[in-house]
Amino acid sequence: MANSTICSVPDCDKPTYLGALCAMHRTRINRHGTTEPSVRKSNRKPLLVLLCGETIFGDLTVIGEEDGNPVPGNGAPRLLMCRCVCGSEKLYPLGNVKRGLSKGCGCKRGKRVSDSKIRHGQSRNRQLTAEYRAWCHAIGRCENPNDGAYSNYGGRGISVCQRWRNSFEAFYEDMGPRPPATSIDRIDVNGNYEPGNCRWATKHTQDRNRRTNRMLTLGSETMCLKDWAIKLGMQRTSLERRLAKGWSVEEALTIPPRGLR
Repeated sequence: MANSTICSVPDCDKPTYLGALCAMHRTRINRHGTTEPSVRKSNRKPLLVLLCGETIFGDLTVIGEEDGNPVPGNGAPRLLMCRCVCGSEKLYPLGNVKRGLSKGCGCKRGKRVSDSKIRHGQSRNRQLTAEYRAWCHAIGRCENPNDGAYSNYGGRGISVCQRWRNSFEAFYEDMGPRPPATSIDRIDVNGNYEPGNCRWATKHTQDRNRRTNRMLTLGSETMCLKDWAIKLGMQRTSLERRLAKGWSVEEALTIPPRGLR
């Protein structure tokens, strides 16, 4: 004789709730008129409808579909089996493929990184050479508004010529190795970084090739004020005071200092 405290539905071992049925089967009877589980109508759209008929996304070609692990409250996510141009196959979330977030397996990323590495031999012991740093800094001063020196270079219209801008190798070919204790210097301080206007120069030479220097000419000789003071054996400030008082350049440079008269 069957146990009257167990649900009368075959293979159901749950305790009865009302009459001979358990709570689950009683609910099914009340809602659907049968103890059989209801079959829900699926509103799942066909894959090609979701993909608008497309099967190729970037380097990926959709070749199938699988369901992922169920997520409580959201069901099972739809995953697409895709084949990359390199031949590898992998599952990707459907949403990522549709929105273009997944365009490949990453095989091309390694090539891009490889291509971006320095190919000109200017990295030694993981340190960039002085020539390569000079090239980078010249471009930064001319093109990067966040560079501290931009206002004196790019902000004034100074630029790097296309030959150098597009190729460090061309820059190195034109400039050659950097001699010790020198850095890149523009001969015409208002000119661009380009062949014929750049040189490797010492700090002493560059200090005498600044826009802020006051250049004085006597006869056929032109020098900055500081060099004239050194040549004449007088203090730079004394020469500056003479000019500030209205002396002509000839008077300031030819009249000996008081102590030497």
